[in-house]
Amino acid sequence: MELLDAETEELLKEILNNEKDFPTILRKKLENCNWEESQKLRSQIKLLREAGYISNLTWGDNLPLWGRIEQKGRSYFAMKGHHSLSKVISEQKDKVFISHSSKDEGFANKLSQLIELLGINHNNIFCSSIEGQGVKNGKKIEEAVRNEIIEDKVLIFIISNNFMDSYYCLNELGAGWILADNRIQSKNLFYFKLPNISFSEFKGFISGGDKCTECNEKSITAFIEEFEEILGLPQKKVTVYRNLVDNFIKDTKSYIEFPEQSNKSDKEMQKSEQLDKFKDILSKVNEAEKKIIKDIYNSPTGECILDPTRAIVSGLQLKKIIYTGQAYYDFFNPRSSFTLQPWIYEVFENDEELKNKILS
Repeated sequence: MELLDAETEELLKEILNNEKDFPTILRKKLENCNWEESQKLRSQIKLLREAGYISNLTWGDNLPLWGRIEQKGRSYFAMKGHHSLSKVISEQKDKVFISHSSKDEGFANKLSQLIELLGINHNNIFCSSIEGQGVKNGKKIEEAVRNEIIEDKVLIFIISNNFMDSYYCLNELGAGWILADNRIQSKNLFYFKLPNISFSEFKGFISGGDKCTECNEKSITAFIEEFEEILGLPQKKVTVYRNLVDNFIKDTKSYIEFPEQSNKSDKEMQKSEQLDKFKDILSKVNEAEKKIIKDIYNSPTGECILDPTRAIVSGLQLKKIIYTGQAYYDFFNPRSSFTLQPWIYEVFENDEELKNKILS
């Protein structure tokens, strides 16, 4: 991370405290200062933009009109206290951190056992629900968890409804996301999605567009192969992989809450009917609309910059397939960022054939 001088830090604090309308704050400051102060303030704004703490700053009459605070900017002061982590990272071991809700303890336990079978020492796995792998006696819980997140090379998050309901789990997820995006260390994140949560229910630092390991043979095999590659573990024979995956699926079945299909509540029935309507809408898109959906879905940020005045773009908006975020005001070249509606990811999750049809 790029450290700021004290005055620029104060400006960043002011921006963070007025997130919804920080360009107005900057505009008023520029309007009410002399030329020398104005030049200094503009230099600070430029520094924040070049460091990646703010972005998409749009100017009019030489004053800021619109802008966006990046996650890097939001996490600056939290990360500043850990700037000395580079020494820790250089000594980083092949350690694994498993983040999970205490209600998913059984699944976490079996996942830890799988990781041991892949060749990771028991003492190099941090899983708070397992004796010997959690917080040591006499240690403060929050401090121990923070240090493990910082030091461990691989972070695995067991994503479930229980996880999403846990304040501590979401904090761990946010910390991992920030560190994975930090240049001073190489952090590898894996998301294990349990069947009791849909992609549309993801929140915080994970979205339906993030790659997840699901509870099926193909997905778990892919996780094992990627995990071994990251940690430089020796590859195994195909039969060994098959046995590992089969046993893991069998052993975790009793710990996974599969959504009940036979006794749906009225709310679930309504959700199912709504999903069918969404599938119908998606199945009728034309080739040009498919291309836009595909481009947004495959974008690393989950969004694309498009011309909102184009008929095809406004049509997708009317169908509630995409929605707009940041607007870039230019009379001659209007642009806005567009994101897929969350229900798209849920449809793709429930209908592989339709997903392939749209994204092929």
